[in-house]
Amino acid sequence: MHLRTKFITLTSTLILSSLAFADTPPALLQKPGVTHAQNTTIKGKHLINEIVAIVNDQAITLDQLNIEVAKTKAQLDSNPNAQIPDNLTLQRQVLQQLINQTIALQMAKRQGISVTDDEVNNSITEVTAQNGITLAQLKQKLKASNLDYSTYYQTVKDQLIINKLQQRAVAGKVYISPTEVDKYIKKHFSDNQTEYLVNNIVLSLPDNPTTEDQQKVIAQAKEIIRSIKDKKTTFADAAKKYSQAGNASSGGSLDWKTLNKLPSIYQNEVEALQNGQISAPFIANGSVQIIELADSKTPESAKHFVEQYHVQQIVINTSPVVTDNDAKAKLMRILTALDNHQSFSDLAKANSDALDNADSGGDMGWISLNAQPPALAQAIKAAKLKKVSAPFKVNNGWQIIEVLAKRKQDDTANYQKEQAMMALFNENAQQALKTWMLSLRDSAYVEIVDQNLNLPEA
Repeated sequence: MHLRTKFITLTSTLILSSLAFADTPPALLQKPGVTHAQNTTIKGKHLINEIVAIVNDQAITLDQLNIEVAKTKAQLDSNPNAQIPDNLTLQRQVLQQLINQTIALQMAKRQGISVTDDEVNNSITEVTAQNGITLAQLKQKLKASNLDYSTYYQTVKDQLIINKLQQRAVAGKVYISPTEVDKYIKKHFSDNQTEYLVNNIVLSLPDNPTTEDQQKVIAQAKEIIRSIKDKKTTFADAAKKYSQAGNASSGGSLDWKTLNKLPSIYQNEVEALQNGQISAPFIANGSVQIIELADSKTPESAKHFVEQYHVQQIVINTSPVVTDNDAKAKLMRILTALDNHQSFSDLAKANSDALDNADSGGDMGWISLNAQPPALAQAIKAAKLKKVSAPFKVNNGWQIIEVLAKRKQDDTANYQKEQAMMALFNENAQQALKTWMLSLRDSAYVEIVDQNLNLPEA
């Protein structure tokens, strides 16, 4: 399976932390020596804004470098375990990052990659929600750090563009197999939690067995497995008939055990099996072993639940000929019709612009908030059961909703799979991303004007 999802690099959460949550704004670093300069005028004062690097036909100035250094230093200052390098080393490192970012943005522009204002605003909304602050409070924190909101907005926008570029370049090259996902889940989510019902068949080998002896008993084991798979016998009956282990009379059952309580010779085999599967024969402890993973179970305390909502909606999209006021006015007329006992379903079929559910009367089915745009998720969470909401805007449209019911749903399997795929993707993508970035860098013209800012030779 290919994991096509939002590629995680420097997220907007990290950007927010570095820009807005430093206790005090770090001082800008002293300028290094340069050989090129740009003239700028600010509030009537003539200043020299030195060029520190050139990337293709684009200059990186000392002001840009100082701003990025300030962000990075604020981020490092907020982490008590971070090792902060000396000023020159930090300048050199940040300049390299700034060069890579500039190259990536230039490439994204050539490929026509962009993000909408709605995407940026949604990203910022998610970040403020995660940090428990309002947009106004965010702006206040930025101001306290001597950073304006427009700078923050552009930083988020640039990073979203780079994320899209990276996803396009890397995501299709990273393959995550179902076996890798299963192994990750069992290693990171199941240890000391999930219990396994394992059955075994043990076929003894003679003392000091020859290769021929081993092959003979393995062939017997394969024949037993074939009989079980062909439903000529059950695993339990085969264990009673053929197994030479002490639990043969109980059908080879090892009872319910967590992974770390199973015999060590079985642990890796169990991790590779799905419920109902039988292992290939393998030799361990002087015998030929066969195991069956009959079942597995996870205790309630280890499960992941999500709140789901059964929602119906009516959406009116804006367009060059349908203004915000037009969309709201149409929804107000629909609300009046609902008050006059017209059916929500019939009104949705007749009026809604939601392509995926208008034909079904606006029924969105059971949904989770984390899969919805922030504005819609917030409205659903705030809604009263079986009460139609007031009109509200989501992206390029206005809508009304009614929450018909809500429930807690066991989402453990999906949650673990998503977490495993994301972790494995990010882990495997790092090398692909590094290779991709090196190829971008090799194809670009880069000149570091200030020789002091060159990385030291290895």
